[in-house]
Amino acid sequence: MIKVPEKIQNLDDSIKELSVHKSFEYAQKAVNSVIRLLGIEDEILWRTFTDTNGKIKSNAGWLMMAEGFADRRGAYKLNIDEKFSLDLKTYWIQKKTDKSKISMLVAITPNFEDEPFYSTKNVGIDFIIPEECDKIVIVLSKNYIIRTVELKDYLSETQKEILSKWLKITDFTNKPQLHEILWQSFDLESVNKQFYKGICEFFTELKQHLVSEKVFDSRHAAYFTNRLIGRMVFCRFLDKKGIISRERKYFETEGKPSTEYYREKLEVLFFKVFNTPIEDREVGADDKTPFLNGGLFEIKENDKYKDDKLTFPTDYFSRLYEFLKHYNFTTDESTSAFQQVAIDPEMLGKIFENLLAEQVEETGEQARKAKGAFYTPREIVDYMCKESLREYLKTQVTEARDRDDKISLLLDTKPHIWRDQQRNYQKDLEPFKTQIFDALDKAKILDPACGSGAFPMGMMQLLLMCYERLEPRFEAYKTKLNIIKNNLYGVDIEPMAVEISRLRAWLSIIVDKEGDIRKIEPLPNLDFKFVCANSLIPLDKSGQMNLMDDTDLEDKITALRDKYYDEKTVKGKNSLRKEFESLISAKEFGMEKSKKQEQLESYHPFDSEN
Repeated sequence: MIKVPEKIQNLDDSIKELSVHKSFEYAQKAVNSVIRLLGIEDEILWRTFTDTNGKIKSNAGWLMMAEGFADRRGAYKLNIDEKFSLDLKTYWIQKKTDKSKISMLVAITPNFEDEPFYSTKNVGIDFIIPEECDKIVIVLSKNYIIRTVELKDYLSETQKEILSKWLKITDFTNKPQLHEILWQSFDLESVNKQFYKGICEFFTELKQHLVSEKVFDSRHAAYFTNRLIGRMVFCRFLDKKGIISRERKYFETEGKPSTEYYREKLEVLFFKVFNTPIEDREVGADDKTPFLNGGLFEIKENDKYKDDKLTFPTDYFSRLYEFLKHYNFTTDESTSAFQQVAIDPEMLGKIFENLLAEQVEETGEQARKAKGAFYTPREIVDYMCKESLREYLKTQVTEARDRDDKISLLLDTKPHIWRDQQRNYQKDLEPFKTQIFDALDKAKILDPACGSGAFPMGMMQLLLMCYERLEPRFEAYKTKLNIIKNNLYGVDIEPMAVEISRLRAWLSIIVDKEGDIRKIEPLPNLDFKFVCANSLIPLDKSGQMNLMDDTDLEDKITALRDKYYDEKTVKGKNSLRKEFESLISAKEFGMEKSKKQEQLESYHPFDSEN
């Protein structure tokens, strides 16, 4: 067993104490424990600070009132010996710690690493404490690009590894080198690589077991394993959000064999809880975990539900859970400008695309080459999204002398600058506001080879940002639902890709849902939003119709699709599915149908392998 350094253990103890006491005093102790990793042993003095006008910032009303002061906001400068070349600040903020608040706080007092002309300043480390004092967030920046680590409940193994690197810093005089060491310690890519490597091993083990036990052929074993791991990682995100009942101990194997545990706990959670409205559950069943709907936990043919033929390797789930405990999870997707050092929903995309690349087709050809499965870096996705939307808006907004500049103002302004100049910028955009709203509302965005959904999810984040900048009163949860319903579409030839795309869309919605978990509304149905198909084969547009063609079939499919998206009940969904199948399977013999009619009738979105 690897011995944990004493200072890391002290920090872990501080975080555990904070999870129990949840007070500003214990949050201070936790921050002090982080600072002592740098060799700062002297007393750390906490002092409230203000700008030259006696205020933190006029728009920083979301800071808590500082303890012991009637007129000071909760911003503290932590005084340490000047030899350390560090500028340490802590902010106690109201409600949750979101990206925009953290970006703004970093910009309040820029440090050495943020601008070339700040070279005389010290290297900055900021700490964020939320109102409920249940965690601390460590914040680093570089040219206003932000990296964060959230410490809550306990230190994960990866967090211990990350922060142990701070113990090795000895030279505080070389500021560029000091900042680079701190910055690289928060490198998300190294965490992702470790996580993927471990998940890949669990994927391969289960797939090979299912094939050797003749449960599935190789292809369907990969489908089952991909879906199971996707569901379990999804549950990890839900558990982080507090959505799954802790009383039921779904993720405690209690020493049971893997197959028995799966039958008694996971099958129940997947198919009798998430997939069943609370009022329809069996007597004595879980009445706290919400009904999720959406399709992720619907029983599919190759789920082998209640099939004794389905077995799992020895201790498979206990080993998987032990592995997952090594990592911190966040439901908030990182961007190229804001990265939380934790496993986020984007990682599901990376897992899929890399796992697909590992597979070998029956022809012997590697799947990456056969199906074009390549992971696109986040920076490239962000660029494609922004430039696509920029060019689209130019076609929708009346040409004017400053139109392009105003579109760039909306899309390119950094978060901290926008928040500081929000009223001025909104006034600048006022002449174009109505046209931009109309353009955003009617935009149709299709990724014809969506993979794991990186581009659609990137576009959703960008559209959400535009709505919120134009009108701050937009509610993120409802806005995302509308964007997914009205704007986004994805197609891929690979069934596993489609499932991961849907999963990421569901996660993006859940992250913004607040309040009583039992009142969470069922997720939308995405069967018609991300579909498995070959987008290289176009719908016939020749216009040639035959007598037996249903000339209204396309309109009927469209109307049913829109109705299905919002359907909340299992009974209602099944009814609409039957209606859809009868709609496209109506056969008339003796008359030839047009190619377009045949194409529409071949569309089976509920068959994940079609």
